Amino acid sequence: MKKKLRWNKRQVEDFEYWIAKGPLNWEFSIDNNNGIYEAFVYFGSGDDVPLCKQIGGFKSLNEAKKYCQIWVFNLIVELNKWL
Repeated sequence: MKKKLRWNKRQVEDFEYWIAKGPLNWEFSIDNNNGIYEAFVYFGSGDDVPLCKQIGGFKSLNEAKKYCQIWVFNLIVELNKWL
């Protein structure tokens, strides 16, 4: 997959998180919970129930972003195998 997820930082009071929109309405968010980064995967809008809750306890933002990129890449590869 050539395109990378583009991340936008958001902040609500003292809580910061990152949002990325993937292909075909996939959305990703990463929360910073006291220095531990948790990734969430959604289909549709962020108001929907996440498909994967609290993926990993990543130690860095880059590690969480990389995981999300791999997740969406693997999904597309596996779905294409069905065609």
